[in-house]
Amino acid sequence: VYTYNEFTFSNEGDGNLYVIKYSHNGDINWFSTVSSSTGRLSSCSEFLEVDKNGELIITGYFRGIVNFGENQIIFPYSNTESVGFFITKLKNEPQDILIFNKATVMDYCNGSKFILSYESDTCIPQNRFYAHLSDENGDFKNGIFIGDTLTRLSGEINCTIPEGVKAGNYKIRVVASNPHTWSNEQSLTIKNCSTNVDKLTTGSYFNIYPNPNNGNISITGEIKEPATLMIKSLTGTIAYQEENFKPKSLNLNLTPGIYFVELRSDKERLVKKVVVHY
Repeated sequence: VYTYNEFTFSNEGDGNLYVIKYSHNGDINWFSTVSSSTGRLSSCSEFLEVDKNGELIITGYFRGIVNFGENQIIFPYSNTESVGFFITKLKNEPQDILIFNKATVMDYCNGSKFILSYESDTCIPQNRFYAHLSDENGDFKNGIFIGDTLTRLSGEINCTIPEGVKAGNYKIRVVASNPHTWSNEQSLTIKNCSTNVDKLTTGSYFNIYPNPNNGNISITGEIKEPATLMIKSLTGTIAYQEENFKPKSLNLNLTPGIYFVELRSDKERLVKKVVVHY
């Protein structure tokens, strides 16, 4: 096993793993091998070379059966440990193994549900595919997963834009768990049009995120006049209350179930439903 930055490469058997890094325009940045015996990354001229056209040439040896594209070569060997040698040339044309097809609609509101389809050429059984939404700066490091599915085939992911996500321009992609890879990116616009954002006559509003949740919630928005926050169970029992409430995160020790979040001011009363589950 070899780890490079955030990637972990696993190599089983007595062969070597070839690692190639391509730039965005398809040029080869560097290439190396991971030895199954040492687990170390190395560059060996007898294994890898790039010709004048930028195409990769690989040489090496094998025992037993090896596949080159659609061609299978069988090299029988005996106790004398004889091996077969090969040389192969790869075109400088990397192919996507995971392709994200355009979703049904690309403009959304908070709480919008949609289907995201994808195609996969290489995956392993029990592979999980995730729909990955970037942050408002287009960075996936701080992004969130908005849906997933467990399959080894191309398919569809049911996605939901969470409440509390700010309006703006985002990116979305599909991430596979095994092998760990991700698809191309596409643009996605979130509009400030959610019907789940309630407004007071003063122009105040609030949002609850996430919903459903495990008792940890964030209440966002703008409260322009003194208001009391109450969280009630279905029977009307007050589970939490706070005067002069200001938007913040709350860690609530609530039993699983349905609750109503009420924001009350002198001029308006707003109620939202929230689901708690573990």
